Amino acid sequence: MVGVYYFDSELEFTQDTNLVLQIPNPLPAGLPCAVAGWRSNPTLGDDSLCQFPNARSAQRAGEDVQSFAIFGSVNFRPWEDWEFSVGVRNIQEGKDVFNS
Repeated sequence: MVGVYYFDSELEFTQDTNLVLQIPNPLPAGLPCAVAGWRSNPTLGDDSLCQFPNARSAQRAGEDVQSFAIFGSVNFRPWEDWEFSVGVRNIQEGKDVFNS
């Protein structure tokens, strides 16, 4: 048996977080946070908590992976009750990761 394996993957994501700098909406009932220049809390989906416009932190992370392998194996049976297997494999892999 002989074979070749190839894998290539790229992953990137951004996460916006603001769990600290938010206040209960101080505006009269029914007025959205945007009237004061603030943002609505995206987790709650309403205007009960407002976030200051510059109070958002973002995390960006990802990875790029490439892997290549060649392999082979041989089975042989010198006698009826005996079987031997011999195999080799070579793997080359590279990975770049970032988190900022």
